[in-house]
Amino acid sequence: MKVNSMPALSSVHVAAVCVVAVLCVSSLPGQGCTAGPPTGLGTVAVLATPCPGGAGPGTTCHVLRISCTGIPDIDVRVRVTNPAAGVPMRGTVLMGVGGGGVGFYGDRVGGAPLQMDLLAAGFRVVDRSWVSGWFNDAAGVRKQSCRYATLLTWVRANLHTGGAFCATGNSGGSGELCYALTTWGRGAILDVAVPTGGPPMSRLDLLCQTPATPQWTSQCMNVVPANVMTCQPGCTVMPGHTVCTRCPTQLRQDSILFLGAQRNFPTTRVHQVIGANDCSSAVPAGMLFHTAVLSEKIVEFPANTPHWVATSQEGRDAILRAILGGAACTPGPASMQWRAMPQVGGLLEIDLAGPAGADWYVALSLTPAITDFAPFGWLFIGSPALVVGNGTLHPMTGRGAFNLAVPNDPILIGFEVFFQGLTGTCLTNQSRVVVAP
Repeated sequence: MKVNSMPALSSVHVAAVCVVAVLCVSSLPGQGCTAGPPTGLGTVAVLATPCPGGAGPGTTCHVLRISCTGIPDIDVRVRVTNPAAGVPMRGTVLMGVGGGGVGFYGDRVGGAPLQMDLLAAGFRVVDRSWVSGWFNDAAGVRKQSCRYATLLTWVRANLHTGGAFCATGNSGGSGELCYALTTWGRGAILDVAVPTGGPPMSRLDLLCQTPATPQWTSQCMNVVPANVMTCQPGCTVMPGHTVCTRCPTQLRQDSILFLGAQRNFPTTRVHQVIGANDCSSAVPAGMLFHTAVLSEKIVEFPANTPHWVATSQEGRDAILRAILGGAACTPGPASMQWRAMPQVGGLLEIDLAGPAGADWYVALSLTPAITDFAPFGWLFIGSPALVVGNGTLHPMTGRGAFNLAVPNDPILIGFEVFFQGLTGTCLTNQSRVVVAP
C-alpha cells in the first residue's frame, strides 16, 4: 500500500494482545447487603484437559476451577487456538461473551469469523466460557469479578508466549474486563483492552434506579456524543437484574467506577467499541467509563452494529482494528480522537497523542482497510490514502491538534471519511467521521 505524500519513516513494530467482554436495575435489599469488599486475586486449579466434548481441529480445551476468597468456586472452560504454522506470532487475545459469560465467543453470531481474522493476523485466541455464570450469588458483582481477573492472570502466565497481551469482551464480558482494570490492577499485565457493548456496570447506583433520577436522565442524554447513534439509548436497566440486587448505599461501591477506582492505565491502551444501533443503557454506561479513564483511550461507534458488536462486519472490523492498532511501538503508543462530528462549513478537530516531540502525520481515505504495510506496521485506511496534515507533538506532553475545514456544501452531508495518524514510529487508531448537517 502506498500512502501519498508520506515522507520516509522509521519502522513500526506491531505486537498486540486483546480482551473482549451485561447490566442492572432496581436495587433490592437482601443478604448481599452484608457482603464485604473484594480482597485479593484467587487461585486456579486445572481440572481436565481436554474439555468434555472436545474441541475443533487445531484447538485445545482446558477446564479450570477458579477460587476466590469469600465466594463459591466456579469452573470455566477455556478453548485455545494457535495461528497456523508459519504465521508470525503477534500475541494473545482473551475473548468473552456477555451476560454471565456462559458460552463461547466463537459460537455466537460473528464470533468465528472474527477469531479466524485474529488467527490469520498472528494472534493466539483464548475463548472462555463460565460453566454457571461469573456473577451468580449475593456477594456483589465487583467482588465476583475476582474470578475473571484471576483467569486473566492465569492466561498471561500459562498460555501467553510473547507479543501483545490483549483482552476483549462484550456487554457483561466488557464489565469483567473493566473491573479487572479498576479493581484488580490488571492493566499491569494487559497491553490492549477492548471492551465492546459497554461496560454496562460502570455506575450501578445510577443505572439501577427505576425510574431514573432527573439528574441522571440529563447526564445520560449528554454523555453520548452527538450524531453517532441511530437511536436514543436507555438510561436504566431492566428492574430486578442480578447486578442490581444490592443495598442502594452499596451500589456505587459495587460499580466499576467505585469510589477510589483505579482510572489510570499507563501501559494499557483502552479501546471501546459501541455499536451505532445499540439502544441499551450499556451505551451511556460505557461512555461514563470512557470519560473516567485518565490514560490513553479510544471509543468508536461502527455503523449497522447492535449491542452484540461482532454481529456486523463493521463491528468485527472495529474490534480487529482495535487489537491490531494497540501494537507496541517505541517509545510508546499513539492515539487520535476527533472532538465532535464535523458539520458542513465547520471544522473537523482532531487531537493526537504520542511520543513527546515526535513528528506527526494525518492521512485520510474514503475506504477502510487492514493492510500489513511493511516495514511500518498495520495501516487501517484504504488505498489511496492522502496525507492531509502534519506537525510536531508537544516536546513535554506529547500532544498535538489538527483542524480540517469542511466545505460549506450540503452534498457532503452524510459523507464518510476514514482518518489515521502516525506519530514518530507509532500508528494511531483509525477514526471514522461522518459529516453532519
